[in-house]
Amino acid sequence: MKLLIYTTFLLFPVLNQLVYAQTDQLISTGNIFDGEPYMAINPNNKQHIVIGWMGFELNQNVVIKTAVTFNGGQTWSTPTWFAHEVAGNYSADISLNFDKQGRLYASYIDYDRDNFNNGKVVVRKSLNGGVSFGAAVTAINITACPQKLCIDRPWMIVDQSNGPNSGAIYITTVNANNSTLVSAPYHPYFVSSTDNGQSFSALRELDTLNFLAGSIIIQPMASPDIDANGVFKAMYPSYKPDTQGPFAHYFIASSINGGANIDQFNALNSTGSSMNNTLVKRGPLFRIDPTDPLHMVYFTLKENNADVDVVFIESFNGGTTWSNEIRVNQDNIGNGVLHDLTWADFDDDGDLVICWRDRRNASGTGYNQPSEIYGIIKKKNSSSFSNEFKVSGTTAAHDAILEANGNDFMHVQYTQDTIYATWGDVRSGKLKIYFSRMSESNLTADINEISTETLIFPVPVKALHLLQLPDHWLGSEISIYDESGKLHYQEKVVSSSFETSRLKTGTYIIRCNSETQRFIISD
Repeated sequence: MKLLIYTTFLLFPVLNQLVYAQTDQLISTGNIFDGEPYMAINPNNKQHIVIGWMGFELNQNVVIKTAVTFNGGQTWSTPTWFAHEVAGNYSADISLNFDKQGRLYASYIDYDRDNFNNGKVVVRKSLNGGVSFGAAVTAINITACPQKLCIDRPWMIVDQSNGPNSGAIYITTVNANNSTLVSAPYHPYFVSSTDNGQSFSALRELDTLNFLAGSIIIQPMASPDIDANGVFKAMYPSYKPDTQGPFAHYFIASSINGGANIDQFNALNSTGSSMNNTLVKRGPLFRIDPTDPLHMVYFTLKENNADVDVVFIESFNGGTTWSNEIRVNQDNIGNGVLHDLTWADFDDDGDLVICWRDRRNASGTGYNQPSEIYGIIKKKNSSSFSNEFKVSGTTAAHDAILEANGNDFMHVQYTQDTIYATWGDVRSGKLKIYFSRMSESNLTADINEISTETLIFPVPVKALHLLQLPDHWLGSEISIYDESGKLHYQEKVVSSSFETSRLKTGTYIIRCNSETQRFIISD
C-alpha cells in the first residue's frame, strides 16, 4: 500500500513574499518521509487548490497531511494532519475531490499494516475548502471482504456534472498483494455515496460473471472517471483464459444511476506486454474527454528495443474500437532510457496534457538513474503532439527509497490552459513533495516553495492584544476559525487591527479574500 502525504499552505504575502522562479522549490519539509501527493482544484474557483500526501508525524507513524492555497499556488496554508482511527495505525493512499458545490472530500486508508487486525477506507468532508475536515466516515471495512483485504489503493472520484447523479462519490479499491492473507480469485471493488458522503453503499465486486478479473493478475486495479453526462466508468484488466478466452482483456464497467447498477463490456483484447524491470511504476490511467463522452484515453508503459516508453490508446466511439498504441515521449527509440510514473489530464476544452518521469539526460540507463519530470500536450482534434517540455527544472538523483512499491507518485491537473503538477523526488536526500504551475502559452514552469513551518501572526498574540491586519484588507470581510473549523467571527475590516480579547487562548486561522494565516493566542 502506498503512503500518501498531502500538504497545503497559505502564507500572507505581506509576511513572507514568495517570488515565482524558474527552478524547483520545495513544498514539504519533513525530515523522514513525504510521499505520494494528490491534488484537487475547486471547479468554482480555479485558484483554490488542495494537495495531500503521506508523511510521518511524531508518535503517529505515517499520517495523511493536507494543505490549501486560494491564490493558485502562490502561497499555501500550514499543513494539517488526520488522526488515526486506531492508535498505532498507518494511513496511506489519499485521493481528493471537490463536488460541484465546492465541498471537498478526502479518501484514504487507515489500517494496521502489520497484522491487519483492523483496516478501513475512510472519507472526510471539508466545508471550508480544506482549512479543516469533519469526522471520518467508513466507506469500506476489511471485515466486508474476508481473505481479500479489499482496502488497497482506494481511488475516489466525485461527479461534478450537471447530470442526475451530480455529487455522487465513487471509490474503487483492489485486494492487497499479500499471499498469506489474500486468496484468489482477485477483484476490483466498488462503493458509492449519493448523500454527500454521509453513508456508502455495501461493498461490491466491480467485475462480474463473464467479466471477471481472474486469478492471475494479482491486483487488477480499476482506473475510474466520470463523463460529462455523469456516467461513472472504470477500466480494469482481466486474464482468465479458462473461461474468457486466451487473451488478456481490458473491461469497462459503468453506471448511469449513482452506482446502483453496474454494466460491463469488453473494451479491447490484449496479448499482454511483460515488463522485465519490476521497479518500474506502471500504474494504468483511464481518462474521459470532458467535452466528448465518447472520447476516451488509456495510458500504460511498454518495453520495446531496450526502452520503457509511455504509450496510450484512444477511442472516439465510447470504447468500441481503439487506436494503435501511440508513443508519447519523443526521445530516440532504442536508447535504453526508462520512462515511468505517468499521469495525464484533460483541460476544460478537451486538450490533453501527459506528464511522466524521464531519465534521458542521465549518464546511464535503467531505473536507478537521475530523473526529471517531462510533459507534452495534445490539442483537441489534433493528431500530433506539442514539443516536449520540462515540468521540473532540476534533475533529481535516484535513491533506494523510490524502489519500494508506491513510494513515488505524481499528479497533474490541467484547467483553463494552466498545468498544475505535484510529485515526489529525493534531490534533497529525503523523499519530499514539489509543486509547479505553468501556462500553456509559454510552457515555462512557475515553481513555488511552500514552507511547512508553523507561522505565527504576528508572534504569539497575547490576550487583550491587537492583531495587526494588512492595510489592503480594509473594507474586506475576514473570517476567523479555530482548528476544528468552527467559525468564530465573520465581519468587515473597518480598522487596521483585530481585538483578540474576544477569543480564548488557542490556535486560529484568519482568512480574507485569497489570503489565509494561522495565529496563536497565548496565556
